[in-house]
Amino acid sequence: MANIKQKQATNKNSKRKITKFILFVSIIVFLVSSLLLFLSFIFKENLVMSEMFLLLAGAVFFFPFSLIVAYRYKMVKVIDKIVIPLFVVGALFFSAKWVFSAAQLYLDKEAYDQRNFKVAKGIPSEITYDGSKNGPDYIDTITIDDTKIKVSHLFIVEKDFNKRLMNKPLKIKYLPISKYAIGVEKY
Repeated sequence: MANIKQKQATNKNSKRKITKFILFVSIIVFLVSSLLLFLSFIFKENLVMSEMFLLLAGAVFFFPFSLIVAYRYKMVKVIDKIVIPLFVVGALFFSAKWVFSAAQLYLDKEAYDQRNFKVAKGIPSEITYDGSKNGPDYIDTITIDDTKIKVSHLFIVEKDFNKRLMNKPLKIKYLPISKYAIGVEKY
């Protein structure tokens, strides 16, 4: 009987240590993520640095957060055993996607600093929207000549785009590797 109580006490102590460690890591991750977000606002004038820090802040925050949720959540029901792993896999996917985008932006830093942009001219063959449910839709990507260019960071509202630029030839300056738009104008 005493041996069982000693094992239970040891289990409680190890769980407390793990919980304290997770809390400590969570605080560090939150601080690093906050620092990256702050750097994103500091470098607002430099599109590449601002977007790169913003993407890294999301990746740094989201990935460890999902692992903490997976650890802390008791998966006793069958649905929990399906939903929580899907949440973690989704977080891994989006974190990897954001880190990949940040790496592409880093590779475009020299082109941005030297103002060495590519230019796409023509009528868009496809336009995608962010599909916001709580406000206006923003343009996410514009495709011209089979080149899909990201414009979501320019915050172009669908209604304004439809009034001024729909079915008109456009001139889009963009970064060569990441395909981030620098500017969209009527051609």
